[in-house]
Amino acid sequence: MDRRGFFGRLLRGQLGADSERGTTLDDINRTGIEAKQFLTRGSRRKFFNLLGNAIEAGFLAYLLFVEPVPTLLADIATRDEYDENILKKIDCLEKLYDCDFEFGFAVPGYGRFGQLSLNEKYEALRILQEELRKYPPDYVRRCNPEIVIMNCKTLSLKGLASRVHGRHRIVLYIKNRSKKVISSAFHHELEHVSDSTDGREVGAKCDDEMLCGRVKEKEWVALNPQGKTVYNKFWEFFKAVDVVFRIKGEPSGFVRRYGTKSPGEDQATVTESLMTLDEEDDGPNIREQMREDPVLATKVRKLKEYMFRRSNGRMNEQYWKDLEAGRVDEAYWETH
Repeated sequence: MDRRGFFGRLLRGQLGADSERGTTLDDINRTGIEAKQFLTRGSRRKFFNLLGNAIEAGFLAYLLFVEPVPTLLADIATRDEYDENILKKIDCLEKLYDCDFEFGFAVPGYGRFGQLSLNEKYEALRILQEELRKYPPDYVRRCNPEIVIMNCKTLSLKGLASRVHGRHRIVLYIKNRSKKVISSAFHHELEHVSDSTDGREVGAKCDDEMLCGRVKEKEWVALNPQGKTVYNKFWEFFKAVDVVFRIKGEPSGFVRRYGTKSPGEDQATVTESLMTLDEEDDGPNIREQMREDPVLATKVRKLKEYMFRRSNGRMNEQYWKDLEAGRVDEAYWETH
């Protein structure tokens, strides 16, 4: 019996039994044997991967639905208050970058939760305006994202990228966050969206988004001398081990441990560090890491290649020098 058949029969209550004659003691014994065979059939790795996915999905469901419940009623009663200056700034950014901004998470028929105060809205827009200007407007327009900014008490979640009804959505959780954390989360999630809409060809042209993602993933994985074995869904466990045994630094080839979760997170963590230039840095400095880590240096060069092409050559080597020198402002892309 394959794994799918085992779980299907388990859910239907048909393991070792005929649905018309009921379950006997022999059926129960056979069920135990089948379960034991399933768990000892050399499928432990896949089993634990499935378990990891289930835990991850449950954690995300908690963050999105369970955690906000205590404040949901208060948020529903909160009017979506804007003032004229906020409306003007949003209108300007939406027209320039072809994106939509939303404050709080809309629940059809109920209102919004995760709302922000007027001061929080001003600060969030100020930070995002500073970070958006680091990209040519066409770079962001190609992604056409919906950017949702909301409060979230949970300290572990900073941002989320998803695709809703065919459109990419970036959710940023800003409650009690520093500018560095909000900026890093924005660049991290925008990289996920940019990579998804990249359209780069690796070998034969790839029209299917899922297949194309796997092809692009292989290209990035090949930058690691150990290949895909460096990635592990249980990265948090290994991070905890490092803390317990006081192992300093990050894994070779990575900006931080979270990048070892998957090739996509690896790419996004490199991007966030590169685009924030380690402002208000309280962690590893990517430039220092690159000098001592040739694998990470190779990843940075590859990422710059991607961004050069996505921006039609505007994010070139001179751009990176200007960014580091603080010369990339709102007027920069009018002449570059």
